[in-house]
This record gives sequence, C-alpha cells and structure tokens, in this order.
Amino acid sequence: MHEGWKENWRVLAPTADRRTDLSRKGGMRAAVDELRELPEGSLVAIFAPGFGAVHRVRKCARRAEIVHWREYMAFPSVQAPAYLVEASPTSLDYFFDTVATVPPNVAKLESAANLGLTVLRAACRSSLLRRLFPGRILVGSRA
Repeated sequence: MHEGWKENWRVLAPTADRRTDLSRKGGMRAAVDELRELPEGSLVAIFAPGFGAVHRVRKCARRAEIVHWREYMAFPSVQAPAYLVEASPTSLDYFFDTVATVPPNVAKLESAANLGLTVLRAACRSSLLRRLFPGRILVGSRA
C-alpha cells in the first residue's frame, strides 16, 4: 500500500480540527468524549474500518452532537484510501462504471477480478449492503 495514501482523507476535510479513529475496541466512549470537548463549529472527520462502520460513525456523531455533512466509503481501506467515494448510489455507480475497472490483458486473474467488481457493484447498489461495507468516513461539524 502506498504510504502517501494515508493522508488522502484530507481532501474531504482539509481544515479538520480533529480526526477521530474508531478502530480501537472500546474506543467509542473516548472518541465521543474527545469530540464533545471541541468548540462549536469545529470540523471533524470520524473514521471506522471494518464491517458495520456506518453504524459506528453515525452513533459516534450522534452521541458527540456532530452535524453530519457527508459520508464516504474508502477503497481499499479507511486507513490508507486510494479512492474516497461519497456513499450514495449515484456516486458509487459512477465509481464502479468509470474508475474501478480491470485493465484488459493485464491481470492474470482478469476474470476473477471482473467478477469481484461485479459483486461489489451489486452490493453497493443495495442500501442494506452499503451499510455493511467496510470502511466509512463521516465528515461534519460540532453543533
């Protein structure tokens, strides 16, 4: 994984006052406490890797009184995203139709890679499966 990708999230919130990572087990309470200490209007980015990430970022935002602006899915991971795609059907369709492609005659497992993209494309069209998809970033401000 490219080391430079670790700061790609900055395009979403370049002036963020806080980046909160929910990857630690039991880190929700500490994250909420930290966010509540921020002054009103502070810009924040809340990260959660793994399945159920959307539930965790929204729960943290709600408890910390963060006004939810946007949510993004991170590919391949939230820790070092190469792509940040707004978590909406239209944005995800565009991403999978134009960006996430397997170059022809490049990959030895081209058929398997294309099948994987087809499955991801279908999963992202389902609101239920989008909620389960690993890796989510919520950007908002302290109310």
